Amino acid sequence: MHTGTTAAQKKLFFNFRRLRNKIHRVDNPLRRERPERITSELCAHLKDAEMMEGRFSEGDLSLDGPLSENGEAEWQYFIINTWLLSEKTVFEHIDEMNRPAWLREAPNSLSKREHIIIRARRLRDKTVTLAVLGQDLGIGKGRVR
Repeated sequence: MHTGTTAAQKKLFFNFRRLRNKIHRVDNPLRRERPERITSELCAHLKDAEMMEGRFSEGDLSLDGPLSENGEAEWQYFIINTWLLSEKTVFEHIDEMNRPAWLREAPNSLSKREHIIIRARRLRDKTVTLAVLGQDLGIGKGRVR
């Protein structure tokens, strides 16, 4: 059972401890019908209530607490990070965020001839050849390239 997958499980998770303590104060804590009473009051399945009982009966652990008696290792060192941010990933993200501004500003840094060439070669459905552009601009196709 994943904690909080359904509405009933969320209700069970958030109300379980309070209701369990209330029943514990009123009834004998060893009585078998405790889980059934919890499930009926919280509209949950018995299996879910028993699993929640097991989860709440264990104490909380600190991630920086010792893993064993000798205290050499901590719990946090055994958590696997499945989403490591490599330098490459960070730079790609920064580039992706800046790309729209770069594309807006790029034409401003071009000469009039460069602007004509880029528009004819990259921004039209039908690309103009280097030779044709060279003739129109009075330069060779090598210069257009």
